[in-house]
Amino acid sequence: MDPVALIVTALAEGTALELQDTSATAVQDAYASLWARVRKRLAGRPEGATVLARHAEAPQTWEVPLSVALTAAGAACDTDLIAAATNLLRLADEPGFRSGKYAVDPPGPQAAQIADHSVADHSVTDHSITDRSVPGQSATDHGVSGPHNSLNGQSGH
Repeated sequence: MDPVALIVTALAEGTALELQDTSATAVQDAYASLWARVRKRLAGRPEGATVLARHAEAPQTWEVPLSVALTAAGAACDTDLIAAATNLLRLADEPGFRSGKYAVDPPGPQAAQIADHSVADHSVTDHSITDRSVPGQSATDHGVSGPHNSLNGQSGH
């Protein structure tokens, strides 16, 4: 689950529990803390407070607009906000929390770093593919075939 989805899910869960009026004080406090952090994160953003208030009234209807507002506000990088959402979900849905239902995906920069190590630089010249990351080796040396390297060894032209 991405961090913004986690925050929106926690807000929806907190809203549902608040409407039931049967939640423990710790859950109510966690929801109030999360709400305040989200409100602060959206402060000064056009329609931020409105989207948050509307989400409390109709979470399913306002899930996407709230997600967009939180993403634009940089909520995915706000570790305190993510921790507040995680805390609320841990208190409100302990079995779901333990099962990994609310596990947060690794942050984007780390994923980009992993992807950077797997990028190969290829160029096409005269129908042969050369892998410039390994000088002197063509793509066929790596088991890549194409019209220039058919099964019978003949050119595909």
